[in-house]
Amino acid sequence: MHTFHSALFLTILALVSSSTTYAQSAIADTPAHSTTADVSPVSSPHRYRELSFYTAQTFANPQIMSDYDGEHLFFTGVRLTSRLLTTPHLFIASNLDLKPLAIYYRNVPNCTPKGTIGCWNIGDIYGGGGSAGFQFAARNSWRWQPFFDADGGLLGFTNDVPFPNTRRVNLTLEYGPGALIRVRENNAIRAGVWVFHFSNASSAAHRWNPGFDGLMLYVAYTYRNFSPHHLY
Repeated sequence: MHTFHSALFLTILALVSSSTTYAQSAIADTPAHSTTADVSPVSSPHRYRELSFYTAQTFANPQIMSDYDGEHLFFTGVRLTSRLLTTPHLFIASNLDLKPLAIYYRNVPNCTPKGTIGCWNIGDIYGGGGSAGFQFAARNSWRWQPFFDADGGLLGFTNDVPFPNTRRVNLTLEYGPGALIRVRENNAIRAGVWVFHFSNASSAAHRWNPGFDGLMLYVAYTYRNFSPHHLY
């Protein structure tokens, strides 16, 4: 897990450290008072920010960095996205997320709580957490905007997850593509897929580090270029 985190963030740093300029961005430079359906780049005197409310649910459980299947995760979140900079071809923003509700459960057919630990069935475990990271979007004037998220953070639960005697608090990694579709004025729908991983980074007893890997589908309603004065 440490190697994977390091490789991902080195890639992000390499992108950010490339030759950059504060040019206009198709996704970032539409002013708050704009009512046109066109999303072509236009100048805005304010910092670009988005506020998104989303839900996410696993639809597949591949074993990428974990050895266990039958795991499921649902969570709700609030995301603040703020422009960092633009390159001639790329818009780069920061993400700051609060996940007030997370629900984890594991259900493996033909296993019982008296079976092996790898077959342990548990009911719903509730929690929450937060994350921070980056968003990358191509600078274009399309009516729908593709982007890519890469974030890391923490999830805490009421019980040890995914098994007893591990940890209640786990490190998270989420990344994947999505698309923004403008629906009215500066409001938009975001939808996409995250590869979501969490584990305790070998901090449990005996360096036991079972984890969760899931493909998650999410949808968000986004307020773009909102302008409370304290954010400027």
